[in-house]
Amino acid sequence: MATIEATIKECNKRYQSIAYVLRCSNRRPKSWKIVTDTFEGIDHCVIIVRDLDIARDRMARLGFTVTPRGYHSDHVGTANHCIMLRDGYFEVLGIRKPTEFNADWQSKLEQREGLEAVPLASNDLDFAREKLAERGISLPDAIDFSRPVDLPGEASEAVFRIIMIPNEFSPHISMFAIQHFTRDVVWYPDFLDHANGAIGVSGVIAIHEQPEKVVPAYEKLFGKEAISRSDNGVEIDTGGKGDIQFLKPDAYSDLYPNVEPDPAANSPYLAALKIEVADRDSTANYLNNHNVPHIVESRGTLCIPPLEACGTLIEFV
Repeated sequence: MATIEATIKECNKRYQSIAYVLRCSNRRPKSWKIVTDTFEGIDHCVIIVRDLDIARDRMARLGFTVTPRGYHSDHVGTANHCIMLRDGYFEVLGIRKPTEFNADWQSKLEQREGLEAVPLASNDLDFAREKLAERGISLPDAIDFSRPVDLPGEASEAVFRIIMIPNEFSPHISMFAIQHFTRDVVWYPDFLDHANGAIGVSGVIAIHEQPEKVVPAYEKLFGKEAISRSDNGVEIDTGGKGDIQFLKPDAYSDLYPNVEPDPAANSPYLAALKIEVADRDSTANYLNNHNVPHIVESRGTLCIPPLEACGTLIEFV
């Protein structure tokens, strides 16, 4: 098996040229509202949990294909199960070994499980660092890490590089930029089909008493053009697939009138994960046939209550 350093060196040659072409030609789907060229949207979302066995079984019951357990490098100290989608993914992540890297998650798990992190996609972290430096954001050193991946008939390794984004520029959301060097391993075809019809991450929603307070920080991170304000809150365009919303509590309750918020959570916090499905009727059939508790909202979306989804409201849209 190649070392992390060798894998990164080999893949960097390929990704640097691809990233350059993408930036110059702006070849992204026309449906994406390109207002920032620093990131390529939400890469994935992280739900932190206390018990990975329980979390794995809950996600499987909801109709997701769950990957075998992965173990991150020792200095990261976490393990996970991924739900790989054709457009993005999310993971349930637990602490297997307390480290400095996961200390904040340890503290938050004492209060609650739930949606906690929104990593941002980057094809070129050096470029992202340069763009953020122009806005006065100084980033820490990159962290290289990996996790073994059990694929049918073979053992492989997923290799990543991440740069943590300081909390002052991503208030109330753990955020980092991530560059994948082994996409063929992470997005392995056998993991992409789901009984509930899930195909992509559509966005996340946080509850905040005063959403306007997060605007200065996120304007600096994504650019002023990425921020939209309304009476209900703030919406952030991440530069690709998946938006981030901060809603006032009343606006959140109006959006999900029949779903009880997580009783262990205190505002502000990430509350909801929106998952795109191929066909909502088919998704509803799966949930009904498997007796999965859910609420059908007036707009036709299907909501899994937080108590059924590791402290996170999952909305199939």
